[in-house]
Amino acid sequence: MQSILIRKKFKTTFDQKKNMEFNLKGQEYIELMKLLKFMGLTDTGGESKIRIDNGEVKINGEVDLRRRRKCRDGDKIEFDGHTIEITNKKEEEH
Repeated sequence: MQSILIRKKFKTTFDQKKNMEFNLKGQEYIELMKLLKFMGLTDTGGESKIRIDNGEVKINGEVDLRRRRKCRDGDKIEFDGHTIEITNKKEEEH
C-alpha cells in the first residue's frame, strides 16, 4: 500500500503534463493497455489491466473495458486526469 501512495505522490509532483499526444508514426493502432504503460501512466501491464477492468479509462468520452482495445488516429483517451490524443503523423524523410 505504501509503495502505491509513494508512486502516486511522485507522479502528481513530477508529471505535470496532463494533455499528451501519442503518434502512431504510420502504424495502424496501439493496444490500450500498452499505451498506458508506454506513456508512463501505469508502471506495469498488470496495473494497466486492473485499471482498465475497474473502468478508470474513457475512450472518446465513454468507459471502455477492453484491455486490448485498438486505439487509432483521432481517438482521445482519458485516464487519471490525463488526456492522450492519438495521431498518425509519418516522420519526414531526411
